[in-house]
Amino acid sequence: MRLRGAGCAKREETKLENYVKAVLYVYPRLERLEKDCEEHIRNRAFMSYDYRTTTERLSEELAEEIIRKGLIRELKRKTDAAIGALKKEEKFLLELRYFRRKSRLKQFCGETDFKEIGSERNYYRRQAKLLKKVSGALQAQGLTKETFFSDYARFDWLMSVYRFIEAGKEGRNAAKEHSLVEFLYGKSTGPTFRELWKKGKKRDG
Repeated sequence: MRLRGAGCAKREETKLENYVKAVLYVYPRLERLEKDCEEHIRNRAFMSYDYRTTTERLSEELAEEIIRKGLIRELKRKTDAAIGALKKEEKFLLELRYFRRKSRLKQFCGETDFKEIGSERNYYRRQAKLLKKVSGALQAQGLTKETFFSDYARFDWLMSVYRFIEAGKEGRNAAKEHSLVEFLYGKSTGPTFRELWKKGKKRDG
C-alpha cells in the first residue's frame, strides 16, 4: 500500500541520519532503562560477597555499569533539551510518529486542532522538516553520528532499533501512523486505529 503524501517526504528523510530516528523511538523508555540500570548496579553491589567474583572484577563491572547508566542519562538529557525547545504542534507530531504514548496523544488531541497542520501531504512534509530540526538540535547538544556510535554501539536495545531502520523495515510503523493520521483527519474509524490506540496503553508509564 502506498501512503499518500509520504513519498516526497520520505525521500527527504532518507538524507538524514537514521540514528536520530532510533533515538526518538527509544526516547519514551530511557527513564525506565536508567532506573533498571541503577537497580542492577545496586544488586551487583549487594552480591559482593559472592566468592566466585573477585573484588577487582566486581569493581570493574560496577564501573562499567555506572558508565552505561551515565550514558543513558546523557542521552535522555540531550533529547529532552532538543524536544523541549519545540512548539506544541511539533511535539504532537513526534508523539504521532515516534512516541505514541496514549496519555500524551489524548492531551494533544484535546488541545490541538489537527487540521491546522494542513493537508495530509503537508503533514508528511512537516514530519520531514521536523526530523531535520531535531537532528540539528541533537548535534548542537553534541550527539552526532560519530558520538552516537562511539558511545552507544554496545547498547543492543538501541542498536537493534537503528539496524531495523537501516534495513528499511519501518513499513509497519508507517502503516500504523497512516491509520492514525487518517482517523485524525476524519477519514477513518476502522479497527486498525482502535488496535493502535489500545497498544498505546503499553507505551504509557
